[in-house]
Amino acid sequence: MRQYRTLTMADSGQPRAAIIVPDGAGNTIREAASDLQSVMEKIIGMAPPMGADDGKPAPRGRTAIHVGATAYARSLNLDAEGAGVEGYRIHTAGRDVFILGGSDSGTAYGVYGLLEDHLGVRWFMPGELFEDIPIQTTLKIAPVNETKTPDFLFRVFSGIAGLEGHRWERRNRVSSRRHELPYAGFHHALYKIFPVAQYGKAHPEFYALIDGERLVPESDAVSNGLFGQPCTSNPEVVDITISATRAYFDEHPEAHCFSLGMNDNGNFCLCDNCRALDIPDLTFRGRPIYSDRWFTYFNAVARALQESHPGKFVGCLAYHNVEEPPRRIERLEPNAAIYLTQDTAQHLDPEYRDKDREFILSWLKQCDHVCKYDYYGLGWVLPRYFPGLMADDIKFQHSAGVKGFYAEAYPHWPGAGPQIWLASRLWWDAGQDPEKLLDEFFARLFGGAAGEMRAFYDLLEAIWRRPRPGRWFQGLRGLRDQVPCYTSDDADALEATLARAYIATRDPLVRLRIDYIRRWFSFPATLIRGWHGADELLALPRGPEAGRKAADLRKLRPRLKKAHRQAVLEDRNMPKSAYFNDGRYEARVVDPWTEKVDSALAHAGG
Repeated sequence: MRQYRTLTMADSGQPRAAIIVPDGAGNTIREAASDLQSVMEKIIGMAPPMGADDGKPAPRGRTAIHVGATAYARSLNLDAEGAGVEGYRIHTAGRDVFILGGSDSGTAYGVYGLLEDHLGVRWFMPGELFEDIPIQTTLKIAPVNETKTPDFLFRVFSGIAGLEGHRWERRNRVSSRRHELPYAGFHHALYKIFPVAQYGKAHPEFYALIDGERLVPESDAVSNGLFGQPCTSNPEVVDITISATRAYFDEHPEAHCFSLGMNDNGNFCLCDNCRALDIPDLTFRGRPIYSDRWFTYFNAVARALQESHPGKFVGCLAYHNVEEPPRRIERLEPNAAIYLTQDTAQHLDPEYRDKDREFILSWLKQCDHVCKYDYYGLGWVLPRYFPGLMADDIKFQHSAGVKGFYAEAYPHWPGAGPQIWLASRLWWDAGQDPEKLLDEFFARLFGGAAGEMRAFYDLLEAIWRRPRPGRWFQGLRGLRDQVPCYTSDDADALEATLARAYIATRDPLVRLRIDYIRRWFSFPATLIRGWHGADELLALPRGPEAGRKAADLRKLRPRLKKAHRQAVLEDRNMPKSAYFNDGRYEARVVDPWTEKVDSALAHAGG
């Protein structure tokens, strides 16, 4: 078959390509093809047509883009061999472009690979405001024959909110949570296997023994954070878990991994049989460690599953009280997968970082399938920006042999956008240069203001990386733990940098982007100034200086409400839990801030 030197997709603003979707294609492929059509319309000014899956090559003078295994692709025996579950192949033959994935998602990622790698499109943050689509009235591509696979087989963020947020994930080739993906089952789940309605009264011995009593929840409505761990040394508990695991794969034969993730608390059984499996008095970062008893139970389930369902996996979190590798178990079963939970933001402390890396390497000696569970957002109200630490960690994990990544993102996009986008790039291809990627982010979004905007985010990172001891989950308790990371001078310097960026450009689109970030930053800046202003006022005796300081502090109260509305409530892409809006916002942010400010004003005489 003749291969043309270039394939023309548009000429002088007129589409020369049609998009072909296989008859019977699923929603994932159809949505990607529709996205391809709409993005190409933005590029050339007119939408290319959707063509029929008639098994024929593109006619003379035309190009066909086949999204998935169309009839013509099948007639040529084309497939995505070697692409894996989420990889893809882009292949040109004659006047036809074929996009073929190892799954429907892989095919969709191939569409975005074509748009990004060959047509120069970028989606830096959710929404049209932060996309960059080069306008080209004439659109051509050179012949292609490439197969691309992600460096991490599983790549998931939690806390990406809204329709635009989910589009951003798909376009940036972030995995969905489909259970056929490798290692997709691992999260908190044991409370589902031992429902109180079924076992609570009949078998209290299945539940944790604490202070001489079995911790049986009142009902199944209790969250997994309060639902203690089962008594894992009880043989019946092991048998029930094995039965539940086998039943899951009988019902879902397409699934890869079943979750045996511990419940989200430290209420472990203290019966004699469970404690006999522990390493006595073993602790890590102030927490008792129960890894040996836990992975004895986990291994028993994995072993039984391998006998009945070869090739199927069990997964769990190596988290909190079971973070450390077991010491009396040489290896986990070959169908076991673990997600080691680590807070990479704390790698500003080299000693903390080195211990985290030691654990990863130790786990890799004991388990064939190790993944990383991280906390990029962690619900911080103030900026928590650390792309350099994150990039170093992703590269380390890849070189060590880690197979998947899950990160709690919950991003306030104006403060975390560059880092979250960078993570999506490096999860797919860890060999890329993070500095060059960030340069691209700022240059393409901010043009002549790129230098000042890079300076703004670099200052956020420098503030975060100031030397201090690393502490897991630092700041999760709320504003009191977060404010010490920032000073009022920091807030002033950051706002001044944003003001310079706005002045540095006259491009109205760039100014809209900068203004979005300025509106967001007014919220954390007001929190910082109010908190530290209250401390300064409390240190002053009553008098004229205290009066002036009090007057400034009073102005911040209405400003905080306005800033919160602009930065959070009016942003559809803002996940509510990023600002403790799941019922804890008042208690963890507003109440301590108001209490602090009111106390200072009372000290100054009202």
